[in-house]
Amino acid sequence: MIKQVKKLILGILCYPLFIISKIIQKSDDVWIFGAWYGNRYSDNTAYLFEYVNKEKSNVTAIWLSSKLGIISDLKSKGFKAYHKNSILGFYYGCRAAATFVNCGYSDVNMYAVGKSLKVQLWHGIPIKKIKYDDTINENKHHNFFYNAIKSVLLFIFPFLNDSFDLIISSSEKVTQRMASAFRVALTQIIETGYPRMDRILVPKDEQLNLITTRQKWSEFDKIILYAPTHRKEGYGGASLFDTLDFQVFNEFLAKNNTAMLTKMHYHHESINNYLLTKSFSNFIYLDEGDVLDINNLLPFVDVLISDYSGVLLDYLILDRPIIPTSFDLKDYTKYDRELYEDYDKTVMGINCNNWSEVQIQLQNIFSGKDKSTSCRKEMSARFFKYSDTDNCKRIIEYVSQKLDAPS
Repeated sequence: MIKQVKKLILGILCYPLFIISKIIQKSDDVWIFGAWYGNRYSDNTAYLFEYVNKEKSNVTAIWLSSKLGIISDLKSKGFKAYHKNSILGFYYGCRAAATFVNCGYSDVNMYAVGKSLKVQLWHGIPIKKIKYDDTINENKHHNFFYNAIKSVLLFIFPFLNDSFDLIISSSEKVTQRMASAFRVALTQIIETGYPRMDRILVPKDEQLNLITTRQKWSEFDKIILYAPTHRKEGYGGASLFDTLDFQVFNEFLAKNNTAMLTKMHYHHESINNYLLTKSFSNFIYLDEGDVLDINNLLPFVDVLISDYSGVLLDYLILDRPIIPTSFDLKDYTKYDRELYEDYDKTVMGINCNNWSEVQIQLQNIFSGKDKSTSCRKEMSARFFKYSDTDNCKRIIEYVSQKLDAPS
């Protein structure tokens, strides 16, 4: 509630900017991009931003961020980037014919984007419920008066309510979830595939300069990645390691000359509430500085271990072994997030409930007895319409046609 009140007060103070944005004329040749509330340069919008800079010479592509380090780094590489709340950030936001985000309006300058074509790229194929479908966190039940006041305020301050003209999807199954989550018509969703698939399928040698920690695990024969989703926005989840005997598991990894990388969701990295020991030879804990974007890491991974994270579905594109874990499924779906369908219907295969079961599955995989191959193919068919590297191309072609169409 406090967060919503602060957002409303800021909206009232910045309302004149919203009025000014209606006066500034937009340009079809200006497109803006942002991600993760302005705090990160990664994921679908970053890959699409780089694609537009490379392939659309007639378009001025601009990255908006709230982090000076990101802005400086992009400028040093020859890209156009500005603080999202600066004069130029606001000006180009007003001028932009198209706005690309992966969370919401606050990825860019929310007061400036009203007239642009707003494209939601999102940040993964949803296993857990998001937006309007999430009744535990984002869309809690409120009484009639609360909802009435909220409706009036959003009518007066439309920039406080994210509304998108286009939403990107990767398959019919994902389209259904997005339509429900964002409460939009199916016609507003386009099944082009996600830019992150283009990045994941990039050859390994092109990814090396994007990973600063490569030297730490280059001597191992196999690489395992454990990448769980967040718990309670980063404020819970230490129980994920309760059943893990680090000593025994490390001996198993060493015997197979295998490293297990652990990459937590960035919510947990910022709060730093996963205090894992770094004293074991075959466990490598990755901080955000080691791998800024997990999609750059996936091509190097031989086996993925995950739970309710969308990375589990993204990794399907590589057709490599996946070990699903649902250590806390009952509590997670009750207190954290509901899932769109029963876990074993989305994530097929041999699900593990503790680390001993994970070790058994890893031993089977190392012995050439991966039992998840047929399951992966069935899952891929459900969640991916395309398995190529033309996802960015399809998005840009559709957006360009949309902008050229008579209004």
